[in-house]
Amino acid sequence: MVKRLAVCLFLLLGVSGCRGGGPTNATALWPGANGFHVAAWLVPYDARSAQSFSNNFSALDEINPVWYNLNPLYFTARSAPFVTNPGYQESILTLARNHGVSVLPTIQNWGVRNFDPAIISKIIHDPGYRAKHVAEIVALVAEKGYDGIDIDYEGLPASARQSFTAFIHELGTALHRRQKLLSVAVYAKTAEASWDGAGAQDWAALAGHADLLKVMVYDYHWAGFHAGPLAPVDWLEAVLEYAADIPALRQKLVVGLPFYGLKWRSDGSASEVMYRDALQLMADHAIDGASRSDSGHIDPACRGYFQNVEPHFSFADGEGDVTVYYQDQIALLKRLEVIRRYRHLVRGITFWRLGGEDPASWTQIRQFKAGA
Repeated sequence: MVKRLAVCLFLLLGVSGCRGGGPTNATALWPGANGFHVAAWLVPYDARSAQSFSNNFSALDEINPVWYNLNPLYFTARSAPFVTNPGYQESILTLARNHGVSVLPTIQNWGVRNFDPAIISKIIHDPGYRAKHVAEIVALVAEKGYDGIDIDYEGLPASARQSFTAFIHELGTALHRRQKLLSVAVYAKTAEASWDGAGAQDWAALAGHADLLKVMVYDYHWAGFHAGPLAPVDWLEAVLEYAADIPALRQKLVVGLPFYGLKWRSDGSASEVMYRDALQLMADHAIDGASRSDSGHIDPACRGYFQNVEPHFSFADGEGDVTVYYQDQIALLKRLEVIRRYRHLVRGITFWRLGGEDPASWTQIRQFKAGA
């Protein structure tokens, strides 16, 4: 996912009751397998995230609560494989079960300030450790009765490409034997990548073993970079054009879209801003409205994609200049118009993340899903 701007807390679940049986082709286990798939990540660090799920579950086929983190002390004697933390999970699971929403909790490799590849790299490079970790994940899914698991291991060096594919192959095989599902979050790219992160992810190979590949088409500008749109629509189209040349991705590709925005300081530091937060900032600083024009946003570091649809505004406070880009229903609609042209390729959409988003976006999602 995005370079996370808050330290995630991870919840420990205790509910079983997964859908049993079913065909060998695990992808067919998705509710509405022939329809348009809508998913979202749910974060435990913002209570609005659970509330959003409660309000909008009827539009969702899948929920990915970010409940697990790879233990930074994984290789310390008697350490548990995952870091978890109890919370409000019972109501989320009950709601999902009662309304046919698949539950695939997310496992991340979050470190102190960002994704940390050290532990997962050591695991996947060693066949013995890799088999052990696969068994740990499968045991977690079986014990808790989940429908499957969502893997969000980021920041891996490009040299880990074959090892990461082997890990997803082994994990997918083990889960499918038990009629469980596997989704994998991957970086967006418009060409084959050789750099760390995206370079470790072979889309064609991963799609051969996962049920869904969630391409995170956001974070085009990020915390530590200068202010700008998080998901320019021409970049989205370029990502889909690249994906269209990979036959294995057809109807396994889920487009990750942003519900979040960022509030940048002039030094490049940034913090997460949801739609409701952005409206509050505008009210606090007497800003009449946001702009969508980015005609002056020309910077070679932006790699040529300038077609912005995100509202943005600027102001000064006691600490200096601030620029905010955020998401609303209009930005979502423009992205859905692009996705519609690639419906033959795209299986569905997902969002980082629930909580504080523009409520009108759900009208767009339901309308698009009904007509897809």
